[in-house]
Amino acid sequence: MVMMPVNGDVVALSSGQENRQMRFGSEKYAKFAYSARYAFSIESDERGFVGGAFDSMLAFSDDGIHYRVREANEEVLIAGDVLFSKWSPWPDVLVETCLIPSSPWHVRVHRITTPRPLETAEGGFAIDRRDFDADTLFAAEGTAHAIGAEDFSGIRDLGSTVPREGIIQKAPPNTNLIAARTLVPQLRTSIPSGETVLGCAVIAFRNNPALAEAWPSPPVMPDIEKLVAIRAEGLNVSTMLAPGRIP
Repeated sequence: MVMMPVNGDVVALSSGQENRQMRFGSEKYAKFAYSARYAFSIESDERGFVGGAFDSMLAFSDDGIHYRVREANEEVLIAGDVLFSKWSPWPDVLVETCLIPSSPWHVRVHRITTPRPLETAEGGFAIDRRDFDADTLFAAEGTAHAIGAEDFSGIRDLGSTVPREGIIQKAPPNTNLIAARTLVPQLRTSIPSGETVLGCAVIAFRNNPALAEAWPSPPVMPDIEKLVAIRAEGLNVSTMLAPGRIP
């Protein structure tokens, strides 16, 4: 994990953990980021791609109904404060993910190689949803954000090789550990066969004056070749390969 302070919150960028045996193991261990303030959500229906929360996750579907997310890692590296992981939602689909802290943001870059077209959904952090549609929601191509009673959550595309459409997902009730009902900003798109690069910046924190400065100024899309060079210097940090690990 790479721990990152964010305006009174603490966000942990995560790669290397996994637990396929535990119920909701992917949600508990394999999300890209965990927040002390926003916790995390679990999915209530494995056949619910359209309505999935997918907070801090990248989900894939090949039929628009069922979905796959990161469950385990084939490789996990850390170079400085940058995390790299290689994982496969299906045996024939490869995803290489890079997580970069840039407080109050964090950046995600995914290089996906697939033999067939897939639908994708990537979520930011889940925040509390109020009654009577009292929250402020905004979604457009490449961006989505929600403003609740006390919190802001947003996600911005940083120049993916395919356009992505922003949506605000009203997650099924009682799927988040803290809030009974939540809003999750997402980016969704269909990717073709071959190689696709998806990049985004994610942010969430209490509404305060810092928000007016942070949201209009996201980080830039990292250079892929530079990321490859940084990755070459990485150290293996998979918990599954840790000495003395109890199976």
